[in-house]
Amino acid sequence: MHFGDIDYFYYEWDIDGLPWDAVTPVSVGQEHPEDLDPRLIARISAGPLSGLGEDKKNARAASTAFLYMYMILAKGGERYIHPILLLFERLIIMDGRPSFNFTARSTLPIGAGLGSSASFSVCAATALLILHRRINPPPPPAPTSPTTGHIHLSHQGRRAIPFGVAEEVNRWAFVAEKVLHGNPSGVDNSVAVFGGALAYIKAGFEKKSGMEGIQG
Repeated sequence: MHFGDIDYFYYEWDIDGLPWDAVTPVSVGQEHPEDLDPRLIARISAGPLSGLGEDKKNARAASTAFLYMYMILAKGGERYIHPILLLFERLIIMDGRPSFNFTARSTLPIGAGLGSSASFSVCAATALLILHRRINPPPPPAPTSPTTGHIHLSHQGRRAIPFGVAEEVNRWAFVAEKVLHGNPSGVDNSVAVFGGALAYIKAGFEKKSGMEGIQG
């Protein structure tokens, strides 16, 4: 784990040493329960993060959110197909507890109320969902310029992501936001995922609560 914008934080964990016995798995197609698992949070804090002091508060919170999602999505031993190897057309089945490097950089000021934590939650959730084959993002478009390799999207980047994929990312980003903030509104992570302007709709009149895009 490397957070270059939080005091150049770098940390490693032994995968087998994580508290897997505290994990309640969420299967493919299921949604995370509305409430966080306090037992898993406590075990992560007391175990893998016990060596981080108060001077690493922001890094500790981000690491907790990341490990919480990683362990639940890994589902304690299920097998998966490594996405990087698929790029080379090598179908290799690997153990369900993958080891990898995760680096996050931010152009948003940390802790300034500008949504840096929501942006981190969305990036971390997306990376973990891809790693565990929970989502399949669309393939990158072909370069419009064969000589320079430049890609011109006309702002079709996020619109090219299927709505179901964006929803799944948003659900897990909201889980990370709960780990980071306790009782977030869900607005920040929704804007980071879907873009544009959003309105929060309260439940009622046969409608579920949630976000709706403001057109115009």
